[in-house]
Amino acid sequence: MHADLDVALDLFLYWLRDTYQRGFQVRERGELISAADGEHALSIAVRPLVPFEDAAWQKQRALLEELIAENLPARIAVWIPAGADLPRDEPAVSEFVSLVRQFALKLGPHERSYVPLPIELRLRKSQETGGVVSVTGGLNPNWAKFTERVRGSYDLDSTELHRLPE
Repeated sequence: MHADLDVALDLFLYWLRDTYQRGFQVRERGELISAADGEHALSIAVRPLVPFEDAAWQKQRALLEELIAENLPARIAVWIPAGADLPRDEPAVSEFVSLVRQFALKLGPHERSYVPLPIELRLRKSQETGGVVSVTGGLNPNWAKFTERVRGSYDLDSTELHRLPE
């Protein structure tokens, strides 16, 4: 099994323990994974939900995984929001790896966090009149909060934002 699928299995079994007080232990690995908790047993299949066939992305992911995992005391899972791309050039790669490692080293077993990666939002005033902000990107669902609170017409480009922090 690939390391990311092992982490997914660990997270699922931890969720079962935490939510249902069931201490399922893996008994057998194969196409189906067998786990048991006393007289209760289950079979688990761990697979990616969406097949992803982008060789360049997979290569970059493998590089980032290697850089992040170097000398970490435990395995971690890093979730990238849908639509977000992996950093490919310097200094973005080094900054990404450094931030993820910094937060990962602070985590205890089964803890989670988020890494506040900096992004750039672009705001352009297009007219002195009106009271509207047109938004593209991650802040689009929130555009009504900006409109009518401004003097003038603006364009806000938030395409680098893929998920608002908690």
